Amino acid sequence: MFRPMRRFKQQISEAECKEILKNEKRGVLSLLGDDGYPYGLPLSHLYSEEDGKIYFHGAKEGHKIDAIKNYDKASFFSLTLLLRQIPQLLPSIKNSASLR
Repeated sequence: MFRPMRRFKQQISEAECKEILKNEKRGVLSLLGDDGYPYGLPLSHLYSEEDGKIYFHGAKEGHKIDAIKNYDKASFFSLTLLLRQIPQLLPSIKNSASLR
């Protein structure tokens, strides 16, 4: 279903992923919106260990619901993962800025 990560040493375990989903309450849901354009929206969520699903609050109609109905693929990004990566990314950002 998914290709293996190229930088596999940075991959987290499924257990670690579930722990992050359980403890972090914010993330970005990325969908395909109108005419197939990317549509990402920050939202609060709840992860249920019982059924392994991510729940979020929202209206029963609107752009988000239309995108979910029209395309069966989505991505969810936890802000915890970004915050964890910032110290590792800073040297790369500094080095790439000095090349300009």
